[in-house]
Formats: sequence, C-alpha cells, structure tokens
Amino acid sequence: MTTLEWIGRAENLVIARPSGTGKSHFTEGLAQAAIEKDMRQDTRFDRAGREPRSPDRHDRGGPAGGR
Repeated sequence: MTTLEWIGRAENLVIARPSGTGKSHFTEGLAQAAIEKDMRQDTRFDRAGREPRSPDRHDRGGPAGGR
C-alpha cells in the first residue's frame, strides 16, 4: 500500500475503523507521500458522509448539480 502503485492503477482506498484509531493520520501520511512523488493530480481525499467531488469539477461553492 505504501508504494502507492494502486494510485497509478486508479484504484480506490477505503478505510473503515472506529473513531480515534488514526485513519486521518494514516491517510495524511499517504497523501504526503503522493505529493512527494508528484502524484497530486492523481489523488483525492474524501470523508464518508460527504458528497464526493469529480476530480475535474471546479468548486463553485456548492454541491454538484447546483443543489
């Protein structure tokens, strides 16, 4: 997982653990590694319960679809 090869294959990563178990800390470390390998355009971090954004959609201050 830490080789980040899965990012190049456009595979998703889902981490599901109870609150306070270090999920955000772990994913921040993966994101930092991706930045250091110049993979910024290939990665996105979304939290459960939020509407995912399209990687090519510009944020216009509201959810997709203009709701």
